[in-house]
Order: sequence, then C-alpha cells, then structure tokens
Amino acid sequence: MSKVINFKLSHGEIYSKLSELLNPNYNEAGNWEYVNGLIDVFDDYALVRNYEEGKYYRVQYVTNDESGDLELGTQAEVFIVDVTEAEFKALEMLKNANGGSFELTEETITKWFTVPEEIVEEEATNEPAEATEEVAEEGVEGEKEEENFVAEDAPAAEVVVEGSEEEEVGNSGEFALAQEVSAELETLRKFMADTIKAQKLAKLESYAEKLSTEQVEQLKGNLDSFALPELHLACVTR
Repeated sequence: MSKVINFKLSHGEIYSKLSELLNPNYNEAGNWEYVNGLIDVFDDYALVRNYEEGKYYRVQYVTNDESGDLELGTQAEVFIVDVTEAEFKALEMLKNANGGSFELTEETITKWFTVPEEIVEEEATNEPAEATEEVAEEGVEGEKEEENFVAEDAPAAEVVVEGSEEEEVGNSGEFALAQEVSAELETLRKFMADTIKAQKLAKLESYAEKLSTEQVEQLKGNLDSFALPELHLACVTR
C-alpha cells in the first residue's frame, strides 16, 4: 500500500520559487534580466516592486504540498505610504472599522462627517424652544444672583462664587480637550483626502495610454466627484 508524504515548502523555498516565477528571464538566455524584487513574503501573497515601472504590487500565490510546486495568482497594484506612528494607528483604526480593508474608507469618512438630515431637521425644529428655555434660565439665574448679592450671609456668597469658578475650570478643560480631538480629526481627514486623491491620480495615470489628453484633463478636473470604483468605471467606459 503506497503512502503519499507531504513536504511543506519552507519559507526559503517559497521565496526562491517566487523570485524565479516573477523573473523568468533571470538566466543567461534572458541576459539575467531581473525586473521584480521581493519586498516581503506572507502566507498567501508577496509584496513585489517592479523596477521598470517603479510600482509596487501584491501578488497572490498558492502552494501544492504534494508536488512541491508554487503557482502565481492575481496581482494588484499597491501604494507605500509614508506615515508617522500616530497616523499609522489612525489608519489601523479606519482599516478595522472597514472590515480589515481600506477599500470603503472614503465612504466611511463621508458618513462620519455628514450629519443625518433627520438630526438637522430636529435641531431646526427645537431651536426656538431651546432659545426660549435659555432666556428663561438666564432670567432665573439673574434673580438668584440678585438674591445672593443682597444676602447678609457673606460666607454663603463666597461658596457660590467658588463653586462657579470650579465649574468654569472644568468646562474650560473639556473645551480644550474637544478642540484637541477636533484638530486631530481634521488632520486625519486631510491626510485621508490626500491619500485618496493620490490613489485616484495613480488610477487615472494607469489609463493614460488609453485615453486622450482631453479626457484625462477632464477627469482630473472632476476627481472629487468620483469614488475610486466610479473613476475606474469612467476610465473603462470612455
């Protein structure tokens, strides 16, 4: 009875086989042409740099433990982004919020910074009532302040003043924190907008040979009106 023994490919063997398949002309007959360099290798894909194009690609691959063979799968262009540690953490947060992918980040950011219409309508409806309540509260507070001012018990008046100062300090701290968070969100929003714009320009550049100069300039002038998938469709259908 024959038995089949599977030998799992080592990381070194996977690296060597990938390099051979990605550079079929790296031999004497091909004049030792080395076009694709391996940046890193993962369980099911490799990060590759094409030196001729100056671009990076994610190349999928599958291994066969019985035969010891390795086959290349689909490849997709990727982008290397220069970010700080804080920006990287923010990007990881966005990636996790999108199911482990950046593909729908633009839609998610838009959703975060868009106030739902029902909330806008509710605020517009409640605004006069809130304004009336604020005026009434100010009137009551004014009466209380007059009572405190004419009161004979001086220590009690001091307690009221001290309490107000502490409340102002607390509110000031919360306001400063809110400003800091708002500034960080604005920085992140600008960074994501620049990143998405760079991806759109790169996508447009990949179709430069298939489109006329007039079409390219027209699409460039309307980048903000296209999501990345829509831009791809616009390029294909032109």
